[in-house]
Amino acid sequence: VLCFDVLEHTAHPEKAIREAYRCLKPGGAALYHVPVSDTFLTVDWWMARLRPKSWAERMAAVGHDYGRMLSGGDLLAAFVGAGFQIRRAERFNVLLQNVFDYHLTIAHRILGLLFTRGIRLGGRRRPLSFSLYHRGIAPVIEWLTVPDRLLARAGIGASLYCVLSKPD
Repeated sequence: VLCFDVLEHTAHPEKAIREAYRCLKPGGAALYHVPVSDTFLTVDWWMARLRPKSWAERMAAVGHDYGRMLSGGDLLAAFVGAGFQIRRAERFNVLLQNVFDYHLTIAHRILGLLFTRGIRLGGRRRPLSFSLYHRGIAPVIEWLTVPDRLLARAGIGASLYCVLSKPD
């Protein structure tokens, strides 16, 4: 079972979890990525305090209702309650990913154009090589996300990634 960014949009996430468990064969695996309601010290947490109106509008626009979303602990309890064994659970989406996603959307557009349409050289458009991204941009992003990974290890993050299994 793969379930990424779905449960937070359902009226009854516990029912969806139980149904996934029912459908999974014994010994099967499930991978979940779920934004959660307990976002202490994340960009979401800061934005909810510093710019509550614009933050609430942004969350509503993507279907995130924090009054209905589960906390990380409630989500894990729902998995266990359905019968899943938790193999791994990690927090992420602390600071930099959300800043990039929410506040640097122009950067997404520019990178997309450079790597798909390219730049004009010698009268012809030449897309940038994806190896440039992997050798030049990705290492910088990896270095910048060190604080995020450290905070996630401390249990801080706006999302939870879970690897689950159904016992044999």
